[in-house]
Amino acid sequence: MTDERRRDDRVEVDFFCNKYVKGRPYLCQASNLSEEGLMVHSYQEPENADPLVGLQFCLPESDQVITASGRVVHRPDEGGYAGVRFTSIAWEHRQLILEYLERCKDEPSAMAS
Repeated sequence: MTDERRRDDRVEVDFFCNKYVKGRPYLCQASNLSEEGLMVHSYQEPENADPLVGLQFCLPESDQVITASGRVVHRPDEGGYAGVRFTSIAWEHRQLILEYLERCKDEPSAMAS
């Protein structure tokens, strides 16, 4: 049996995002995306015991800024990355993510970048 906790399909992505920690933005890179959350790799940010964060990002080939609140649900001991589950996201932004995920499913080459 696996330790897999994911409930939704994910797609690999590669785009920058802002992760807000205590109200300050820190540049991160997203590596996978699902309807429920995002995996982010941090470059430099302070230690933060509070699991609540804000996120801002644009999906590849879009200029629409998606804003969401989230909770860090997975943070390995090493690597500088965190799995963030969305806790609050506008319906329109969730729809943009769902449409993007559907396009990626139909056209796997559309996932990157």
